[in-house]
Amino acid sequence: MTKSKRLILDKEQIAQITRRIAYQIYESNLAMKKLVLVGIGAQGFELGGHIAAELALINPKLKVDHFMIALDKSQPNGTVELQAKPSALEGTSVVLVDDVLNTGKTMAYSLMAVLEAEPAKIEMAVLVDRGHKNYPLSATFSGYQLATTLEEHIEVKLGKNPAVYLY
Repeated sequence: MTKSKRLILDKEQIAQITRRIAYQIYESNLAMKKLVLVGIGAQGFELGGHIAAELALINPKLKVDHFMIALDKSQPNGTVELQAKPSALEGTSVVLVDDVLNTGKTMAYSLMAVLEAEPAKIEMAVLVDRGHKNYPLSATFSGYQLATTLEEHIEVKLGKNPAVYLY
């Protein structure tokens, strides 16, 4: 039996959530002159790009850098590569960005990579928080909280036709 996908968030809702997260990040970092968004994997990087674009609309004078952490989300304890020089994060406010927060394992390994750069502050932003925490981490900025069973899956599609599905 094939599970059918159920639309959870459409294009407009994702845009609204992204805008709200950007405002929350901005308000949380009013004293900062520079902000670094670090996307976890391709999806987190793309979501971080959307948030960076919204931040540029909110305050064009705010310097926002945008980097990626490359890792295999199915095996996050493998190679975790911050695709930026550590000096780019040192002493700054960093926001780790991911599409879905599930157990927190991916976020935990990504956090370790960022901590090595010694930022002044680290926050976390996610589009969807499933709430199945196995690690003592929670998102500072969460777009949508969704209680799911362990058997259910969340699929986030960004790009041309953004949507979030539950199946």
